[in-house]
Formats: sequence, C-alpha cells, structure tokens
Amino acid sequence: MNAPGAPAGFWPRYLAWSLDAALVALATCLLGANHWRLLIAAAARAWDALNQRVADAMAASALDDLAFGGFLGRLGADPQVHAAAAAAIAALLSLVLGWLMVYAVLGFALEVACIAFTSWRATPQARAGLYVAARDGGELGAGRAALRYLGGSLSWLSFNIGHLVAMAKPEHLALHDRLAGASVRRGGAGLPPWAGRGCCCSSPRAGRVRVAGVDDAGEPGRSAVRRAVSRPSRRAASRAQASKRSCRAGGCGVAPPAAAPSPSWANTSRQA
Repeated sequence: MNAPGAPAGFWPRYLAWSLDAALVALATCLLGANHWRLLIAAAARAWDALNQRVADAMAASALDDLAFGGFLGRLGADPQVHAAAAAAIAALLSLVLGWLMVYAVLGFALEVACIAFTSWRATPQARAGLYVAARDGGELGAGRAALRYLGGSLSWLSFNIGHLVAMAKPEHLALHDRLAGASVRRGGAGLPPWAGRGCCCSSPRAGRVRVAGVDDAGEPGRSAVRRAVSRPSRRAASRAQASKRSCRAGGCGVAPPAAAPSPSWANTSRQA
C-alpha cells in the first residue's frame, strides 16, 4: 500500500466537486433531453393558463368596481385559479425533482464505481490532483463509498455546514467524510490543461509550486542556469569593448605600434 498523501484543503476539494458536478449535470441533460423538453413545455403551458385565469379575475374585479381586498377574496375563492395554480406547481415540481433525481442516481453510480472499482480511487476529480481513501490511507470500498455519497445529503440539509467543516485543519474532513471514515488526499493525476495555465501551477509529484525558472524539486531550471552562466561572459565582453574605445581615444597610455618596414621588392619598383 502506498503512503497516503497530504489532506486536501477546502478550495481544491471545491474545484474537484465543481468538475464532477458539471460532468454529471451534462450527462443528466443529455440522457433525458427529450423528457426534459416535454416537461418544460408542460410547465410553460400550465404557467400561461394560470396567468390567463388571474388576468380574467382582475378584469372581472375591475368591472365590478371591487377594491384590492375584494379582488384577493374573489381570486382565492375561484376554483379555476386553484386548479391552474396546482397544475403549474405540479409541472414545475415534476421538472425540478425529476432532474435532481436523475442527477443524484448518476452521481451515486459514478462515485461508487470510480472510488471503489478503479485505480484512481476518485471520480473525475482525480484530474484535480485528488483521490479518496480511508483514514488510514487504504482503499475505501464500495460500502463506505456509498455511505460517503449518501452522507453528503446531510451536508446539504444542514445548509452546507457539513461541507464548510472541511475548512478545519489539519485533516480537512467534511461531515460525510467523518461518517464514512474517509479522507480526501492529494496525489491524483494533476490539474486539467485549461486549469494549469497561468504564472504557476500545482506540481503533482511533490506537491510543490512550479514557478518560471524553477523546476519541480525547487532547483533553478535550465533557462535560469543558462542566464546565470552567460552573465560573466557578457560583463567581460562589455569591459573589453570599453577598453578598446578608450585606447582609440588615446586615453590608454600605450604608444601605438611602429609601422612595419616596406619589403625590398617594393623599393625596387618605386626606383624603376
């Protein structure tokens, strides 16, 4: 069994959850696209019918010269308004609760399958450099993975207090982690390419930060070494150029070399 990585903090966990939620939501919309389209159309028709019935009640109240209180009384006593309101609420609940139910089932299947039956020991949040393990670093198993997912509903019902508990150091355990004896740790596959762009990014090998000019082990990179080696040679070249310019101006204090004597054949040609 490999040594467990360091506990993951709150914000990396939030990023991982966002990636998972986006993937499951997309799958939910695609798998039930036709069904959701029909439910949306039914909800729109029910809402239009309710608005039309309320408008009719307002027109009747205006013709009878009723005050606002009389209008509300007539609206509350109108059985057609009650029926239209009930139909609109039922259509909206069918759409929202149906979508959430499919989302929850897909999320449950994805989390249990990926955590318990893959080498990632994580959902696609492994792309954020995290994995889920038991508190002792071992595998979580299907039973405790399911308990962890179902325990997350308590965190939602507690107005996300169960999720905010993950801010507590040093273990960063949320409520559903404590219920299942689980822990979210660093050591996955690293951030996706689009999330690693910028001035620095998390290094999955040692949990370090990679900065321009510095490699994963904290040592200067090749480009930084080349720059450091080339600095002395640049300084020496600049000093040599400055010395040449001062000699040309006559300020170096060294006599110029004497002219070389002309060869004998040159003098013979001049006399001829």
